[in-house]
Amino acid sequence: MNDKKCLSRTDKFEFLVIFLWVFLIMVCISYFGNIIFDRFFELHGGDAEEYFTMSYSPFEGNSPPFMYRILTPLIVYLLPLNHLTGFIIINLISLFFTAVLLYYYLKKLDFRSKDSLIGVLFFLFSPVVIFTMNDIVLVDALSFLLLLLTFYAILCKNDILYLFFLILGILNKETVLLTIPLFFLYKLEHIKFTDTLKSTIFLLIPVFIVFIGIRFYVGFSSYYTLDLIEEIISYHVRHSNSIFYISWEIYAPFGLLWIISLLNLNKIDNTFLNKSFYLLPIIFIQLFIATDIFRMLFIAFPIIIPMSLYIFRCKYSIHTLSILFSLSTVIIFMSLYFASNIYVSILNTMLSILVWIILLILLLENLQKSDTLLTIYK
Repeated sequence: MNDKKCLSRTDKFEFLVIFLWVFLIMVCISYFGNIIFDRFFELHGGDAEEYFTMSYSPFEGNSPPFMYRILTPLIVYLLPLNHLTGFIIINLISLFFTAVLLYYYLKKLDFRSKDSLIGVLFFLFSPVVIFTMNDIVLVDALSFLLLLLTFYAILCKNDILYLFFLILGILNKETVLLTIPLFFLYKLEHIKFTDTLKSTIFLLIPVFIVFIGIRFYVGFSSYYTLDLIEEIISYHVRHSNSIFYISWEIYAPFGLLWIISLLNLNKIDNTFLNKSFYLLPIIFIQLFIATDIFRMLFIAFPIIIPMSLYIFRCKYSIHTLSILFSLSTVIIFMSLYFASNIYVSILNTMLSILVWIILLILLLENLQKSDTLLTIYK
């Protein structure tokens, strides 16, 4: 009984620590964001205008695919608040709980507490999260939370919860549908193929009803067509005239974490993460249907962040760590040197600076161990 009470107290203390940890980081980002950016937490153009208009009449949107993403605008519509304030509250709360849930998701994947806390930092200091806080009138923040909840439900093998969060996710942004192959692959690890196929089909029936139902209610649109794909490809080709456009847009969401994750690929011993890796090609297929590569690829955060954390589990040579450290130094220097606004650049390179600090610590630790070994053999 005493052990259970002690465990309960430990769990409560752990929750309090991660709660305060996330809260303080978000307060710091908000504070410096308001100082550095001219219009932090404000309505910007593009997609944000569509969602802001929808918040006054959620079921009367005219522009696909925005008009199907009703959940966030509907919640804002129902709140007895100024609509901009409503978006700020919903999106900040969503980012907050996504960061908290990410900690427990990483713990569920058998990462140590301190590694899980670093994973939370990787999420909060990502340029995409900072962009989402800056351009606050978007549906991305709630989508991040619902996406992570679907990952967590699959990991916990809870089909009912997965279905519930999947349906909510569809109502906010259809990208959550990309988790269905992971549901199938992970379930296939534990039950035979025919049973897995049956479970997936039964799951898809209510999902299909909701997916079609919202389109029937709001109005069907032939948005995803060959003409759209051709238009998107033409857009990328036109912008590829700019130096490193595509490569930079792909690199930006996770920075050096992409490279670290690939280095860790053959060292990952977690079945769920190994199965999750197969979603990456599907996520990259979105290049053919969306122009905003930077935001689009960040939905891989439940995969890339835990994969990158394996750098704390694996033994890397001083040579490898030195190359990564040098590369991160060059990237930070170039980002600051070529930036038109040095302050904005610093905020947007916070993830790179964090990775730089971690690589420096790992490098110094390895050098110290190496010196110790040399002393022993002398």
